[in-house]
Amino acid sequence: HHPHRHHHRHHRYQRQGKDSSIFEALGTVDELNSTIGLAHAKLARDCRFQGEREKVERIMCWLLDVGSHIATPRQATVDYEDEEEEEGGGGGG
Repeated sequence: HHPHRHHHRHHRYQRQGKDSSIFEALGTVDELNSTIGLAHAKLARDCRFQGEREKVERIMCWLLDVGSHIATPRQATVDYEDEEEEEGGGGGG
């Protein structure tokens, strides 16, 4: 019965409390990107929608940026390490 054997990929994420919201946000961005990708594919079939297709491509690029920022926030790693040291070493004050 070693639960971390089965979930070894997620083990490091389970320590932080904000993770479920991070995964939820990533999933939401992913779903939105998929839906917009379908719209892009339909627009690409008709040359009349060249301008709209370019706008959709920009939105897709922005969403990829958003997803990468959610996955690796700038300050999160520093904040998590600081919290872990304070809570883990303090004992419960």
